[in-house]
Amino acid sequence: MIAAVTAALIGGSAAPAVAAPADTGAVVTGTTYYVNCAAKKNGFGTATSPWASLWAVNTHGRFSAGDVIRFKKGTTCTGKLTPKGSGAAGAPITIGSYGSGAKPTIAGGGTGMETATITLKNQAYWTIQDLHVTNRSKAAATTAFRSGVLLLNDNGGYLFGMTLQRLTVDNVTSKLYYQNGHDARDWGGISVHTVRRGGGDGFTGLRIMNNVVSGVGRTGIVTSNREYPNGLDLGLRIAGNTVSKSRGDGIIMRGARNASIDHNTVKNNSNMWPCPQCMKARGMGANAGIWPTWSSDSVIEKNNVYGTHVGHGDGEGIDLDIMAERIIVQYNWVHDNDGGGVLFCGSKSSTVRFNIFENNKKSAIAFIGTVPAKDSSVYNNTMYAAKSVNAGNVRTFNGLHGSGIKFYNNLVYNYGSAYWTFPTKVWARSNTIVGVHGRGEPKGAGTSRTDPKLKNPGVGATSFSSLGGYKPRYPSKMPRGIAIPASAKVDFFGKKIDAKKPPRGAAG
Repeated sequence: MIAAVTAALIGGSAAPAVAAPADTGAVVTGTTYYVNCAAKKNGFGTATSPWASLWAVNTHGRFSAGDVIRFKKGTTCTGKLTPKGSGAAGAPITIGSYGSGAKPTIAGGGTGMETATITLKNQAYWTIQDLHVTNRSKAAATTAFRSGVLLLNDNGGYLFGMTLQRLTVDNVTSKLYYQNGHDARDWGGISVHTVRRGGGDGFTGLRIMNNVVSGVGRTGIVTSNREYPNGLDLGLRIAGNTVSKSRGDGIIMRGARNASIDHNTVKNNSNMWPCPQCMKARGMGANAGIWPTWSSDSVIEKNNVYGTHVGHGDGEGIDLDIMAERIIVQYNWVHDNDGGGVLFCGSKSSTVRFNIFENNKKSAIAFIGTVPAKDSSVYNNTMYAAKSVNAGNVRTFNGLHGSGIKFYNNLVYNYGSAYWTFPTKVWARSNTIVGVHGRGEPKGAGTSRTDPKLKNPGVGATSFSSLGGYKPRYPSKMPRGIAIPASAKVDFFGKKIDAKKPPRGAAG
């Protein structure tokens, strides 16, 4: 796993800024070019004679390692930005800003089918940062799939050193439903595509960090490698982003290995943005806040996921989807999602541990029988459901299928409907269940109904800093659970734990 467990969670209602990795290698000094789309005439790309259009950037020719392209703050450039060339290790080509005021805006104005406002194709070692990007169609109804930013790998081999950071991407209109084999999910705010070819293509070390994405149709951030497992995105990190009010999913990861989705705030997604131009939402499919599919050996941690709507299905905060293998979901704050907390949907050997779930409608944990999950472990989570929410704890829909389900060391405060439906016979041990008890409740050795007395559970708000009520009132008296994998070193709040004698629930 590339993401290590840190000692403490970062609070705050917005996604915390996450440090980008430092560049290494030889120092290469490139040329700095300036763009001011408010200038009266096109210049030479210098500080005193800047370029005045995106056309000047696009027709410059290949940029070189260490070059910098700066757009003047407080200005707007209209059209598509498609610069050429690649940087080098330690010397990326950088697109950024200069001057004072608001971020410079690159406004696509409704680009064509399967295009974006900013596009890099088969290029390596670029950093795009500190821009405001839009792509809103002027047509009465949007008929094209489009995004704000697109990184495209079309038979380009493995592309290294790509970073998208501190971008604001909003007002992107894109068709919401599938057409002629085209997947609407691949388009929206920030899109990274590897086109299905023979295999051996992908992005290595891609960073999508500290961006704000909102008001897009259909997906906030999506990375999609259609060649998986013959080609894959390796070492991907999606971190520190805030994604809100997308018409569909918040963050999708398809075709990745050794990836990390961490420290993001994903809120109020699925059919939220009022976008008549996006057309009706029919056939747009089910949605979730964060979901990996056809990916392996990755971590989803320290995310704040809430307000996901059901739309046309699902509506969970996190979805472990088809062929999501050996995914660890840990240290997340998942609350107030209309479809539930975490969905197992065709995943394999995946783990949900040390998360706090509060007032997720329908249930904290869900399984779908028609796409059965195998070897799923749910342990050391704290789950809370208020009476007003009337939610269950574990539910299975569309048939009872699956195998290898383990449910242990969880602390459940249930004041809702109290139903439990597992997809198959469950192996349950050392769970503490407080409140209303109902049909299907797991028994198993060590089951307890004694309240361990947390400080004030059930009053979490929209930030990690609001979760102090989930700490134990008397830590030394917290009941112990059975042994867990040694890879778990700390609890939800960063307190060191003994994996051989862990506390029950997410906090000790």
